[in-house]
Parts: sequence; C-alpha cells; structure tokens
Amino acid sequence: MIQFTRTSSAGGILELDGVKILLDGAGRPEVETVLPPVDIMAFTHNHYHHFSPEFVQEYVRQYVSTKLVGPKDVAADLPDLSVSAAISQAASVYVAALPSRHAGEAYQDTSHYSFLVNGSSRVWFLGDAAPSQWQAQERLPQPDLLIVPYTYAGDESVWQITEHFCPKNILLTHLPDHSDDPDSIWDMVSDVISHHPEHGVYLPEMGENIVIR
Repeated sequence: MIQFTRTSSAGGILELDGVKILLDGAGRPEVETVLPPVDIMAFTHNHYHHFSPEFVQEYVRQYVSTKLVGPKDVAADLPDLSVSAAISQAASVYVAALPSRHAGEAYQDTSHYSFLVNGSSRVWFLGDAAPSQWQAQERLPQPDLLIVPYTYAGDESVWQITEHFCPKNILLTHLPDHSDDPDSIWDMVSDVISHHPEHGVYLPEMGENIVIR
C-alpha cells in the first residue's frame, strides 16, 4: 500500500512500508502547517515552492534522525547539515537520486534530481523534470506510482510521454486550489485524463491523503 499526503503545491509525504519520505513538500509559504516526523526529506531542487531551507534547518534540529537527500544547490543552502547526493535508505525502502533536467530554458543551470523510491512498491517522483528528456530513453523503470507536475497531463502529446513510463497509477502535483484557478488548469487536465480511463490518476487537494492499494 502507498500513501501520499499533499503538504505543498509541489509535493508531500509519501509513506511506503512504514517509512515516511517528504518529497518537495516543504515549500514556502505553504510550510506553515506542522509536519509529522519523517524518515527522509528529499528535495529535487531549491526553488521555493519545493524547498524552504529555514524550515528544514529548524525541522532537523527537532528530528535529528531525519536523513536529507538533494542536489548541490540544496546542499549549499544547508551548509550545517549532511545532505546525501546518492542513495538514502530507511529500513527496507531505498531512495535513489537521479540527475534530471528542470523544465524550461530559463532553468538550464538549475541543479535538479528525480527520485526513484523502491520498496514493496516502486514510486518515481519527478519534481519539475522536463518531459522531453524521457522521450528517447528506453527501459525506464515502470513505477507503481508516477508523481509528476500537472503539465504531464497538459495535452495529448505530453501525456504520451507520461505513458512512456508505463505507470500503474499517476499523481499530479502543482495543481492550484479549485477556488483560485484563473487559467482553468483543472478543466484542462481533467479533459486529458478523461480520455484515458485505463489509468488510475489522482489529483489531491492540499492536505488530502491518497491511498493506493
């Protein structure tokens, strides 16, 4: 069983095999809520919707056993803490940090990871990774849950890239609140996924807990 609780625009807490992993779920200013203890905090990059160094510093002072994973920019923002750039393990769950490219030409120099979480199930968290980089790749790990920005369901051409992962289930991040959606993003995404009922697609609201069996 996989559980995911959305704690920020860009991420949340993944629970797998009794291990809790915060994936980009400490974005400013959304991190005002109290987060429970987690075993691993993993950040794809240091943009504010994903990562608050002030929060992480204070959090780790309280929960000293929490392990940190992130690219060099995240490590640079946490000079007093130990940040892994490879694999972090908690019990029987492994988090592999995979170098990937941030979406958009303006972010070509952004240090960015994607995370492959392996336990009794496999979860792939892409952060803000550009969809185009996966097109030519073969033998991608087939996840039980693929967590991607809503742009991976923005239109049919990008949705084909999402299907290239052969995921059993898909969870979309970066969705705005229903009450504050001037660009009608929810309608756009809902229209695309309505044409693909063969996939389990999850669109959690802020604070919502999703259970995938």
